Amino acid sequence: MVLSIFALQLYLEQFHGDKAAALDYAKAAGFETVEIFDSELNGTTLHDYHELVKAHGLDISTVIRMSCFPIADEAIYQKEMTKIKALIDDADREGIPMLMVVPMADYVKTEEDRIFMRDMIVKGMNEIMEYGKDSGVAIMTENFSRKDYPFGTIEEMRYILDHVPGMKYNFDTGNFYFRYCDVLEAYEVLKDRIINVHIKDWKNDENGEFNVEDLPRFTGAAIGDGVLPMGELIDRLKADGYEGQLVVEINPVAETTQMIDESVAFIKSKLA
Repeated sequence: MVLSIFALQLYLEQFHGDKAAALDYAKAAGFETVEIFDSELNGTTLHDYHELVKAHGLDISTVIRMSCFPIADEAIYQKEMTKIKALIDDADREGIPMLMVVPMADYVKTEEDRIFMRDMIVKGMNEIMEYGKDSGVAIMTENFSRKDYPFGTIEEMRYILDHVPGMKYNFDTGNFYFRYCDVLEAYEVLKDRIINVHIKDWKNDENGEFNVEDLPRFTGAAIGDGVLPMGELIDRLKADGYEGQLVVEINPVAETTQMIDESVAFIKSKLA
């Protein structure tokens, strides 16, 4: 398996905004790749960002776009499709192997809204898949933690995957917790489409609780130091021959590299 990390995860206060120092740290810590959000390209190009990352002995594995395409406004939908298709072209030129599209919306209030968003996700992701089918870029989405979205439970995610043939899946280990789903059950049901893993863990609060209804209270943990069965999950990935990425995600973002270092140590101990 390949160790990866969000680039945003690296830009901590201890580096004082010095991306070069952050990338040097990532390389020394044992990471091979970084994942970036397309919002990080503000003021630069994907090519230039890629060159910066490669200069520090790493590579970009994934570009992530949070997209509002599941919407009734046709003009906004088409604008988002244009942006996503341009990202596919840019990633293909750069040899970046994966693009993750995470659908977003603010209008979901009723079950009817949820069904509409779900159907728009299926429509949009099928269009994206058709556009990118001849590229060298694998297109994926992930299970997301917002309870008003129609792709946070095991059943909802399975529906999306079944209705978008060929689309790959980023398995986020922590997001299912917000929808009261067992992460190991989710893995078994969805593993046929997994191409990438965001490995994330949670810690209970000072009262020994984790209140999923009060999101500001949640506390990220170093991988293996929280409440989720990270060791068992890694064992299952190994047993199933998974050779993709384990992308370390501390969320909310760690203030220093301590939790990242602890996560790397735990993962390496399980992979040894």
